[in-house]
Amino acid sequence: AGGGSGGLALEFSKLLPNIDIHVLELPLVAKIAARNIERRGKSGDIAVLQGDLAKKKCATNTYDAVILRSVIQVVGPKAAARIIKNTVNGVKAGGEIFVIGRILDNTRLYPKEAVAANVMFLNVYKEGMAYTIGEYESWFEVEGVVLKTQCQMAGGFTLLQFVKN
Repeated sequence: AGGGSGGLALEFSKLLPNIDIHVLELPLVAKIAARNIERRGKSGDIAVLQGDLAKKKCATNTYDAVILRSVIQVVGPKAAARIIKNTVNGVKAGGEIFVIGRILDNTRLYPKEAVAANVMFLNVYKEGMAYTIGEYESWFEVEGVVLKTQCQMAGGFTLLQFVKN
């Protein structure tokens, strides 16, 4: 979800050629992703879905794993909670949800790149902002999903791994 132009899905298809990959994106961006995936000859391997997780669960399937990449920080807290609820509803029991984005520690002071990006989020998006690890934990906890691991990545990005009970 938040598959952008499809780049991450294309890389996963190289690394894991025997898995089913679906990209979910808002309609305008989904068209770009579909075009990029088709140009690379992978339209038979990667499905592109159009939808808005802030409004509803967007797939009839349930998945073993979902990646929310740079999705939550462009919406406000209420939409973030709806996106997480709809994502969790699309994941099998025991499945995993990976959140990748500019995520702040609970002091909101680190990583410094995420702090700087937060200024941009606050100015560009109506309600967007870089949320804290604790905020993500509380949204997922309401849905019965727990944080398993967290990892700092380059450029102020953080990876959070959640598991659905």
